[in-house]
Amino acid sequence: MNFLKNYVHFEDTENSSIFDQELRQITGRTETMGIEELILTTERKRAEKRGIERGTEQKEREIILNMIRKSTDDKFIADFAGVPVEYVQKVRDSFKK
Repeated sequence: MNFLKNYVHFEDTENSSIFDQELRQITGRTETMGIEELILTTERKRAEKRGIERGTEQKEREIILNMIRKSTDDKFIADFAGVPVEYVQKVRDSFKK
């Protein structure tokens, strides 16, 4: 957001102050964010999202494996886990190895 301060200029100091307040309210920050920090923050959020997705996939796989161990029908497992039957079969095949 630092770039906005370089490109937006108000003659009236009151308008400049209002702009700063609005910018802080929108970004939730009291100081400006440089491009490097913006990129790092964006990438951290992406990494967190990927980590959560991977964790969810791992948990899903564990649930499917537990159901396979109990010899539950593949279609039932797929319906229960909300995944395609082919995915359950793939997990089952990897479990046999």
